[in-house]
Amino acid sequence: MINDPQRWLDRLVGTCVSLLMGALALYGAVWLLRQVWTVLLVIAAAIGVVVAALAWWRHRQSRW
Repeated sequence: MINDPQRWLDRLVGTCVSLLMGALALYGAVWLLRQVWTVLLVIAAAIGVVVAALAWWRHRQSRW
């Protein structure tokens, strides 16, 4: 039974399909990250500028 060629072929096809689905899922995740990455980077930079400006302003006010 373990050397049944039909069962061996079914397992091979199942494994190949699973690997293909995993590769497609990874490709989709990377594509989505690349699409959103620019927006996330701009948002993070804007937040960083605001935080730095507020810190500078508070430091300047506390010196007076």
